Amino acid sequence: MNNDNHASCLISKFSSYLRQGFLCDVIFICNKRRIIAHRLIVSILSDYFNVMFENNKQIEIILNDIDPDIFEKFIIYAYEGKSISMNLFI
Repeated sequence: MNNDNHASCLISKFSSYLRQGFLCDVIFICNKRRIIAHRLIVSILSDYFNVMFENNKQIEIILNDIDPDIFEKFIIYAYEGKSISMNLFI
């Protein structure tokens, strides 16, 4: 398997796990809507969340004043590097 195939396979698997809710270990609550994710994936893209997760082991993270539709797009970008429509609300 070459590097391009390896990277593509990982991205596909990460996205699949997210869609299935498999091994998700954090729930972001934005305006009472719940968005699932994996801490590792989110922390890779965001230093802010990386620091937050180092000091906060809670499963549910409340994010006040954040539009849930925009935050969902951020999560999808973290997994796929592109913005698409996917319902991650639980």
